[in-house]
Amino acid sequence: MDILLLNPPISAKLASPKVKGPFSDVGENLGLCYIASSIRERGYTAEIFDAYLMEMEVDKVVGEILLRNPKMLAVSIPSIMALKNASAITAKIREANKEIYIAVGGHYATICHEMVIRSTKADALILSEGERIMVNLYETLAGGGSLEDVAGIVYEENGMVKRNPGDGLIDDLDSLPFPSRELLPAVLETGGFASVLTSRGCYGKCTFCSSADFLGKAHRGKYWRPRSSRNVVDEIELLHREYGVGNLVMIDDSFIGSLKAGGERAVNIAEEIIRRGLKLHYLIMCKPEEVDRVIFSALKKSGLAAVSIGIESGTQSGLDRMNRNCTVGMCREALSILRELDLEVFIGLIPFDPDTTVEELEETIEFLYSLGELNVSLFRKRMMCLPGSGIERSMLEQNRLENGKYTISDGAAEQVCRIMEAAGKNWGNQLNCYLYNSLWRIAISDWTEEKYGEIRRQAREEVNEKSREILKGVIDSVMGGREESAILERAEREMENLYRKVSGLLQQIAY
Repeated sequence: MDILLLNPPISAKLASPKVKGPFSDVGENLGLCYIASSIRERGYTAEIFDAYLMEMEVDKVVGEILLRNPKMLAVSIPSIMALKNASAITAKIREANKEIYIAVGGHYATICHEMVIRSTKADALILSEGERIMVNLYETLAGGGSLEDVAGIVYEENGMVKRNPGDGLIDDLDSLPFPSRELLPAVLETGGFASVLTSRGCYGKCTFCSSADFLGKAHRGKYWRPRSSRNVVDEIELLHREYGVGNLVMIDDSFIGSLKAGGERAVNIAEEIIRRGLKLHYLIMCKPEEVDRVIFSALKKSGLAAVSIGIESGTQSGLDRMNRNCTVGMCREALSILRELDLEVFIGLIPFDPDTTVEELEETIEFLYSLGELNVSLFRKRMMCLPGSGIERSMLEQNRLENGKYTISDGAAEQVCRIMEAAGKNWGNQLNCYLYNSLWRIAISDWTEEKYGEIRRQAREEVNEKSREILKGVIDSVMGGREESAILERAEREMENLYRKVSGLLQQIAY
């Protein structure tokens, strides 16, 4: 075999599709799927080995790699959670068979390339998008060439980490072969969903995101690169025909993209799906400023069933700190349009950032409550300082990061955050998974409104009302000086009761 593409197991708990629905961690690694098809297009052999999907232990993974004995092992490191096991695997492979060439790549590997190549002791690290660089690297090595001749890689030489200029960013995404889908049957068997990437990158410059650093200077201003509508629907039709896929998750950072050109493309995709008679239910991800009634009406006619929308904050000050380039009014209007179209809505929220105040928390709570979209489980995490993100740079400059974590400047907000993180770790997480998974499965079903509408309404109303009560209770107790352990105990108890009531309602129709 020429190249074995490994998705390593990670240290975090694997969440099945039966628990998290369309937001499950179990699915195809589309990055490796695209690279596999690009390798095969050039006439070389490649296999995708998804140890994460199969929940394999490190030693078992190593044994399987040695059994396959590839000329090159290419390891995906999309996040820090994959680094520990990836490094353990590469170390064991290096010890057992020095003839296997080791390359690494992925989002986290690109941003933290110097640390990753030293940790994994890989022969080369591929930056940014890997389809072309991987093939170029393999062909150069097979022809006896030097690493100096391969653009867009990092490698170690005489104890020094070197980075070759160049990039693998692909302007014409239609030129890529469709991703290999040999693992899709296994994903579908677990209750998972097929995913499609209709564009790459994002035009946003949000402080919490590291997308711009992943693209680096190579993006040349092309932050968001779409595939053509025909190319997208060709892939959807192939999935429908060859795998019987009727439910899809579009995993773009921003499906719509720039509102004018992106909006036209979205409508064209919808019209092409309808023209070909494809019966689908699908989910997209978008920003509030991208929601347009005409565009989303067209998408709904073609099968759009649910929308994951990044509201992030219900306050203008919070949105401005995140550099979101939208207003609270835009968020309200977007949610109103989605509700009018009866699309299921999954909200992305970042309730706690390094400078959140209690007053802002209260404002966000009331904003979501007024729209019927308040969910206490959305308040269980603080903003992460992702490597390469603007917020990480800001916290480092302010000397506020310790082991990757910060303390919120408003002491009361920090205390509320700690309580919600602890209380939400168990029951909040279960509520979030159960509610969103149930609503997604209702959205993609063919059940009539008469059959599930009232129960769905009751569940949403219960979550909205009780969430406000729980959150206001926590804030009032903190401001009143109550002991933190007592506040936490009560919050956990109330979240458990809410979970049990909502799951009792929804299990009548979703499971």
